[in-house]
Amino acid sequence: MQLGPAGALICLSAYVVAGFIFPLGLELNWDKTLHFLVAQTLCGLISVSYPIVGASFLAMRTIYPAFLPTPELPAEEVPLLRRLDRWLTLGLILSALVPLLSVGLLATFSADFKNGMTALCAAGAAGFALLY
Repeated sequence: MQLGPAGALICLSAYVVAGFIFPLGLELNWDKTLHFLVAQTLCGLISVSYPIVGASFLAMRTIYPAFLPTPELPAEEVPLLRRLDRWLTLGLILSALVPLLSVGLLATFSADFKNGMTALCAAGAAGFALLY
């Protein structure tokens, strides 16, 4: 049941760590390092919001039923399913919020990326609609 959330946390951790390591290797100054870290973290949040839902859906529809001893759901599984539901709600919120936050940051700090902002808005809205 924790396949989606665990995979998402591992991937997000890798994105954040890479946000620190790459600027050090490139010997960037502090301003560019901070910009890179924020951009890398936002990319990581975008890239993990959809797999939380996708991996959980796959696990719950294909893997989980094979391990149930009876067709009825055991009572001890209910709290685990509620926790998974909270993770899925978080994934849905991230799928809408993070692309919009990214566009807001792009619009605030650099208005040169109009096509990128439009594409990010459209992709975020499409992903949110697909998950909802």
